[in-house]
Amino acid sequence: MAGFIQEGGGGMYPVLVSGLVSIALALRLLARPALRHLALTGATIFLTLLAGALGTVQGIRVSTATASKSGVLDDLLQGTSQSLHCMLAALFLTTIATLPAILGAFRLAARADEERGQ
Repeated sequence: MAGFIQEGGGGMYPVLVSGLVSIALALRLLARPALRHLALTGATIFLTLLAGALGTVQGIRVSTATASKSGVLDDLLQGTSQSLHCMLAALFLTTIATLPAILGAFRLAARADEERGQ
């Protein structure tokens, strides 16, 4: 796991922070459904995806620049592979966060229906 994070580079840290925060917020939404928690949870899940995309694009940019200077195709391939770690981590963390968020949103909607008598 540490090797995966290290290979992903500096872009992994915003992904990990926002991803872990989104998981914590999704679990809070599941435990205590509230409309104010729903918006914040969705925003942090989206932020995680954006951080993953940014880290991946930045890594590919650096890999391309390095490979163009060295002229070695292996540098580009290895760098691109490592850059994709950011997006893979973002997708993994958002999938984990989305499941309790969906259940929390469902509970919130069910409670709203009960309060309206439906």
